[in-house]
Amino acid sequence: MAEWVIGGIGLSLFGYNRQNFMFDSQQKVKRDYQGWSMSIKRFELFREDVRDLVGLTVSKMDNYMIIGTLQLGFSVRFFCEGRPLQRVWPGWLIWMWSVANIGAFSFFLLSMWLAMHASIASHSFGVRMLTQFVRLPLPTREQLDASRARAEDFEAKGVTDFCRLPVLRQQLRRLNATMANSTAAEQQDHGEEPTDVANQPSSAVNLEHIELYRQAQANWQA
Repeated sequence: MAEWVIGGIGLSLFGYNRQNFMFDSQQKVKRDYQGWSMSIKRFELFREDVRDLVGLTVSKMDNYMIIGTLQLGFSVRFFCEGRPLQRVWPGWLIWMWSVANIGAFSFFLLSMWLAMHASIASHSFGVRMLTQFVRLPLPTREQLDASRARAEDFEAKGVTDFCRLPVLRQQLRRLNATMANSTAAEQQDHGEEPTDVANQPSSAVNLEHIELYRQAQANWQA
């Protein structure tokens, strides 16, 4: 009779632990998939940051090019329609007007060239960052295989896992945690600082893609 009772208890523990293993496996798969999804969303925000930074530089340089083109056109019209009369204006005034207009033409042309260079350089570096540095972290086949669990994995465990008593292990962990917390509270009462320090969230200014864009921005800044 006792053998039947022990066998029934062992069979019940085996079925209970097997159901727990399959439940934990499903939770692990869901957790991994949720983590990958959140990581992909995070890197999508990084890619959006790169596009915003590049778009800010490109739009600003395009506005500079429009203004520079208009001013360059005004300078050319001064040479064509607004040139001074040779017999009316004195020679020194014509010479000063020519030097000033040629200088303005040179600076307007230089500003257009620099604005075009900054726009092209910013856009090309943004494409490079999106294609080489800030890629979406898609899981590999090995990670997908490691995330799943099969029923035969439970069969590879030991006898202690097959016949593990429920609640007992968790209660022992809770007792140890309570004792550790009481010890830490006593140390704090005696003036000792706790060893655990909360991790502060990193600022978005110190992200790697922001630092890379700052380094590249120094190449086209005037």
